[in-house]
Amino acid sequence: LPYLWQRVGVAYALLNLVVGSAALLGSSWLIGRAWPRRLTTIPALVALFAAYAVAGGFASAAIDLAAHAVGLSAPFFWTTIAFVPIAAFAISLLAAITARRRVIEADLTSTLAEEAQETARLRESLARMRSRLARVLHSTVQGEFIATALALAADQDASVQAVDGELDALSQRVRERIRTIEAPAISAEDRMHDLIDLWSDVLVIEVRAAPDAWATLDADPALVDRAVDVVAEGLTNAVRHGTGRTIELSITALPDGIDLRIGSPGVLAASAQPSLGMQTVAESADAWELVQVDDRVNLVVSLRSG
Repeated sequence: LPYLWQRVGVAYALLNLVVGSAALLGSSWLIGRAWPRRLTTIPALVALFAAYAVAGGFASAAIDLAAHAVGLSAPFFWTTIAFVPIAAFAISLLAAITARRRVIEADLTSTLAEEAQETARLRESLARMRSRLARVLHSTVQGEFIATALALAADQDASVQAVDGELDALSQRVRERIRTIEAPAISAEDRMHDLIDLWSDVLVIEVRAAPDAWATLDADPALVDRAVDVVAEGLTNAVRHGTGRTIELSITALPDGIDLRIGSPGVLAASAQPSLGMQTVAESADAWELVQVDDRVNLVVSLRSG
């Protein structure tokens, strides 16, 4: 505007601003309505320059006609025909760059969110695997070692070859259990009987469990893990401190969980603090007690769902 004021005066400069802007806005609206949507880059550039060259010529003609209509005299601005397409190209390029930047930012944000979710899933999976490995090592693998050790100790006449064979079989079973940590889940009853089978060579375990007890366990995988941990520790404790081979295991369903009772022949030893095994039971149990009933020691544990 200062340039126009100096060259053609204030009146013509204002006329240029009002009429020229209206002509360019109207032309841009018409171009937008008529613009073909499926053009490749080169044809689109040619069409853009041509359309806005026409728009620049139209704006210059409109300004010239308006100036003559109000009695003003000024030169026809041919440069507008070249300037308007260049300005339109610059504005279009800036808009395209801005739109592309927003698309890239949205893609990056989405990718980062997906990566964060995947990382969280991997961390959760790793934590579950570690927890599962710890449970397998503490329950079934520990049971394998203790049961094998007791069986070998009971067979005083076992040959070196027999002992080596049993140890090789033990090693194979342990590796198989570790390999199948992430295997599809089996029923609570199968898992419990799998644990009990480990002790079948050294213990006689009588299981009493109603169908609703197994159903309660199957409904909560975490509850099954805790129950297996408790039974494994209870059997280990019975072997270490009991005086007989017959163990009674009862599982009773509750509205919000289960009760476990593991009874074995023996005498409850007086101790100021619970043993390491009972500390493990306490970590899994919502409530527990180790009591003497006649000539048997009963471990009673309550486990709640959730």
